[in-house]
Amino acid sequence: MKKYYLLTAAMLLGIGAYAQGLDLTPDRFKFANQEEGEFLIDRYHAGANVDLSHGLPTTEGADAGFLIVAGGPPMMGGTANAIYDTPPSPLGETLKKYTNIVDLGGEVGKVLAIKGPTSTSEYGPEADSEAAYGWNNYNFYVKASGCEPLQPIRARLVYSIISNEESYDAVFKMSLKTFTNNQGDDQAGWFSPDFFYALDEFGEVAYDDETGLPVYDGSKWCVYEFDYEVSEAAGFPLRLKMDVDGTYGKSACILIKELTFTMNPEGEPIQGEFLTFEPGTGGSSVNDLMSDEKAYRLAGNQVTFFEAGDVYSISGVQVADAVAGETVTLERGIYVVKAGDKAEKLIVK
Repeated sequence: MKKYYLLTAAMLLGIGAYAQGLDLTPDRFKFANQEEGEFLIDRYHAGANVDLSHGLPTTEGADAGFLIVAGGPPMMGGTANAIYDTPPSPLGETLKKYTNIVDLGGEVGKVLAIKGPTSTSEYGPEADSEAAYGWNNYNFYVKASGCEPLQPIRARLVYSIISNEESYDAVFKMSLKTFTNNQGDDQAGWFSPDFFYALDEFGEVAYDDETGLPVYDGSKWCVYEFDYEVSEAAGFPLRLKMDVDGTYGKSACILIKELTFTMNPEGEPIQGEFLTFEPGTGGSSVNDLMSDEKAYRLAGNQVTFFEAGDVYSISGVQVADAVAGETVTLERGIYVVKAGDKAEKLIVK
């Protein structure tokens, strides 16, 4: 099992090093390491804004990777601001069924798929035009342990969107909100599927001859980051809120390759940069990549190990270890990766 040694590194390098670039991402949100199938939704909330001032989730729950989905009271539950442990309504059942870890293979690997019930995407359950659906939002909670007020926390999302049709309408938006809603939020616009359509030789949207649907470019992924400072400890744990449109989200599939939270990040946030990852043809993403005879493969800031290995900072401090087939998420910096009889320098930008 992977272990992190950031605290030890901080003791060696000083408090400033500990605070700089501290990873606050719960392990369960490192989707590359999760089992395929339904992804656990911890709570269901009837209302737009989840206010957990009454004590949920516990710190331990948030550190483990706490996820709450919400929807309007008429669809999610009859009582406004009620919280449920199991799906309280047909909408809750739909969200539970269509939230899955799927393996895209190749350099992409496992991702979180949030799928609308009429989406014809091959990922996740088959389409169901009769399934209940409406506006909803997903709330991913940051680790509470290690958070400090008045320190910037950066949310990073690497995502893609598949749509049933050529559409430039927004599917979801994002914001960072506090645990108790005790202050405002930074909102990151609306995101639409048009960036992910494949183009033909004339630069126009390409269509599948059999289905008539636009062709999805599975190699294209977008990075969006934004920062937020919590003014007081009562605001922790912070949460990333993803609002999914009740109309356009129904026929779309949102794929999340990476979701990370970092306190005191380095550099300016990236907003709209595209990365290319080659998808596979299903099966083990590790086996798909073995042909290059490398000990690991870097995709963005994630390292997938083909053999058991370790990661060291440039100063020689061990920051992570992994078994074969495991993926490690790294902050920006320079590292030495050792796996098998190979040792290579690695730069995460």
